[in-house]
Amino acid sequence: MNTIANNFTEPDYRLLFQKSSELFLIITATPDFTIVAVRDGYLDATMTTNEKVVGRPIFDVFPYNSNAPATVSAAAAAALASFNKVIQTRVSDSMNVPVFASDGKVTHILHRVEDVTKHIHMQQKVQVEDELRASEIKYRTLLNLLPFAITVSDSLGNIIESNSMAKSMLGICDEKCSQVKINDDKWRFIRTDGRLMPADKYASIRALKENHLVENIEIGLVKEEGATIWLDVSAFPIFLEGYGVMTVYKDISEQRQVKQALQDSKVKLGAALSSMTDAILISDVNGQFIDFNEAFAIFHRFKNKSECAKRLYDYYEIIEMFMANGELATFDMWAVQRAIRGEVVNNAEYTVYRKDTGERWIGSYSFSPIRHKNGEIVGSVVVIRDITEQKMAEKENLKKIADRLKLAIDTLQLGICDWDMSSNVLECDARINEIYGLKNEKDNVPFTFELWKDLIHPDDLNRVLKELSKALKGEKDYGSEFRVVCSDGYVKNIKAIVKVIKNANGVPLHITSIHQDITQQKKTEALLLKTEKLESLGILAGGIAHDFNNLLCGLFGFIELSIHCCESQDYQSIHSLLSESKMMFNRARDLSQQLLTFSKGGAPIVKTQSLIPIIERSSKFIVSGANVILKFDLAEKLWLCNVDENQMGRVIENIIVNAKEAMPNGGIINICVKNISSEEFSSIEEVKKEELEKEGSENKNFVCVKIQDQGTGMAPEHLSKIFDPYFTTKQYGNGLGLATVHSIIKKHEGKIEIVSEQGKGTTVYLYLPAVTNTNTVEKITTKNTKNSDIYNFKYHGKVLIMDDDKNLRKLHSEYFKNFGATVVCAADGDEAIKLFVEAYKTSEPFKLVMLDLTIPAGKGGKETIVEIRKLDSTCIAIASSGYATDPVMSMPTAYGFSDSLAKPYQTKDVIAILRRHGLED
Repeated sequence: MNTIANNFTEPDYRLLFQKSSELFLIITATPDFTIVAVRDGYLDATMTTNEKVVGRPIFDVFPYNSNAPATVSAAAAAALASFNKVIQTRVSDSMNVPVFASDGKVTHILHRVEDVTKHIHMQQKVQVEDELRASEIKYRTLLNLLPFAITVSDSLGNIIESNSMAKSMLGICDEKCSQVKINDDKWRFIRTDGRLMPADKYASIRALKENHLVENIEIGLVKEEGATIWLDVSAFPIFLEGYGVMTVYKDISEQRQVKQALQDSKVKLGAALSSMTDAILISDVNGQFIDFNEAFAIFHRFKNKSECAKRLYDYYEIIEMFMANGELATFDMWAVQRAIRGEVVNNAEYTVYRKDTGERWIGSYSFSPIRHKNGEIVGSVVVIRDITEQKMAEKENLKKIADRLKLAIDTLQLGICDWDMSSNVLECDARINEIYGLKNEKDNVPFTFELWKDLIHPDDLNRVLKELSKALKGEKDYGSEFRVVCSDGYVKNIKAIVKVIKNANGVPLHITSIHQDITQQKKTEALLLKTEKLESLGILAGGIAHDFNNLLCGLFGFIELSIHCCESQDYQSIHSLLSESKMMFNRARDLSQQLLTFSKGGAPIVKTQSLIPIIERSSKFIVSGANVILKFDLAEKLWLCNVDENQMGRVIENIIVNAKEAMPNGGIINICVKNISSEEFSSIEEVKKEELEKEGSENKNFVCVKIQDQGTGMAPEHLSKIFDPYFTTKQYGNGLGLATVHSIIKKHEGKIEIVSEQGKGTTVYLYLPAVTNTNTVEKITTKNTKNSDIYNFKYHGKVLIMDDDKNLRKLHSEYFKNFGATVVCAADGDEAIKLFVEAYKTSEPFKLVMLDLTIPAGKGGKETIVEIRKLDSTCIAIASSGYATDPVMSMPTAYGFSDSLAKPYQTKDVIAILRRHGLED
């Protein structure tokens, strides 16, 4: 390329434009860069015309740069050198040179381009050659990566190419490749039967001669060392100059071995199937038989194997199948169909019935699916054993057992029933009708399962059926006592023992039951129990009389002494005597509370709280000052319980008292408190799951309190009586402690268990139902009321007291007057309502009302509070009663009261309840 100077004047560029053979355009240096002249060579090179170029702006002809500068200067002209690729495919390496006028201004731009078509052709040729080389490399690479041997021969049969697999398999060397022919004598090929294969039968020779694809010719290649490899050979002609045929060799030695092994296995399997006495069937997923043995034909009552149908569905027209329970098996419940669905079953019992001959027999079927290595089910295998004789023998054996059982039952005058589950036939002896109070057989009243259910007392029916269901499922043996209502309305007590007889698969076959009329036995037991209760009641009455007489003796004595002191004006001794009287009254009240607790009364006033504060406070109080050490093991996240704080405190106190007294020389009491979930019943220390279930505690969570001492323990004969009232082994005990504990725990729906061994101590287990639906632990904030509080406590509110006993009205009025309160009393509900309404209409309504629940001749507190709440829902209302059985006392808020206070109570009890409701000045 010629060099062009950087500074041109107009004469210079005109001369250059006219004389040079270069391809030039002349462009004005105006903002639109108009083309004013074009060399003919440029027009030829770009295949355009003068009219299409001259007079048009350069950026209209070649719109390659929309951001061209608006004016041309020396710097701008120099920037145009970057437009060296503006012409499309045939022109490149352009250059722009500014042309200056005499005054130094740029007037035109000389744009020179060069025709590089020849260069492009050369580049294209080089590119094609590179692509051919790359393609050759890819071809060679692919050829060597293929997992089989490949040879390429020319039209004369000379091998001209081979991959690495062919070189190793056929023994071809690189330097001798062109010298080897495809029918070379060095290769010894044999047929599948071992004979030598002639060269004209080679796949490659045939492909050359016949000029078409020859494939899957199986041959053996005998190596020089004598070993033979088996090949699958295919050859196809190549229609290119210099090429003849391509031959592909696949090594199938391993597949051939597998195939041979399969053939051998099939022979062995056939021999095994023929020798087996059990019927064998192998099918595909469509129910088509792949193989079966002669025993299969014999089992299905065919003469020989050739008579058997070869499809499962064909047997649907020949036989019927019945399940073990006697129901007709639908086609989808046949063994093959179940196996194809993926079921694996051993010893499923079917009864087979031939429709054409009427024969019936029983088979034990074991079956499973056949799966491909990828897990897909491809067929089924079924093994069948004829167990007809075995079942008949079993039935005969059952009959013998039944005969012996009948003889024993006749001797014992019991009734027996046998229920055949397969036929649904219930056979009973004649004594069943007598036991159940039915008419005799002459009156045609058959004893059926439905009739048996109808006879059972409605209150016992659900329990009995539930127990029977568990027996059928095998969960437990069935033995139950229940009542029946005879046809004449007479109620009998019946005891039934049921034995379920099952087959090897656990399916019930027979239910044999023994029935006994125990009505007279129950009457005798009830009479004995009544006698024992009367004796216990006599002991209880005697104990109560003894204790209360002692208390009354003390009360009368201290009060009489107090009166004597008053008469003799010995006032200094009165306080001491009255204090002793008060202690006797407290002991009488405690005795009364204990009696109520294990009677029908004493319902706990519960709230959701933690047992830990109660246990710690009560146990520490009892051992205070004693030579006994408490060791606690308390769960960190103990569940809450719904308990009566006072009653539960009494439980802990009584147990700790017994533990302390069992260790006169001191010792350690271990107290462990933890959560016990329903899943842990089976692992509870000494308590069995069945015991908790008997208490109605199934599927519950519990808090377990374990109290263990190191005392003397108890004798085994005493353990059965420890919860009886007034039973005690202590010299000074009253026998009410553990009776009270048992009653309280039972009323809290809990369970108590005591384990004791002489010389090794006693362990008491308490199980209380847990409240596990809350994470809130209620803290005990009970404030003890000291004696000094009785004189310091003040409440100046207005109080309404209703009680039918005038002495109690006077006593309770004195309590509140001592506090500073204004007291108004009423004898019954009507008077109380009238007084409350009058006060409500004034500016001084009652803030506190105490209502006795029982008014013999008038309206009681339960009715009165309803009327009061209609006027005022904010006043504090306290229910008061001496009857602990009243549900209002245990659930006061449910009846409109704010709280309850049981009689008898003292000043400190009133103060405690007022403080609980914030009534303290």
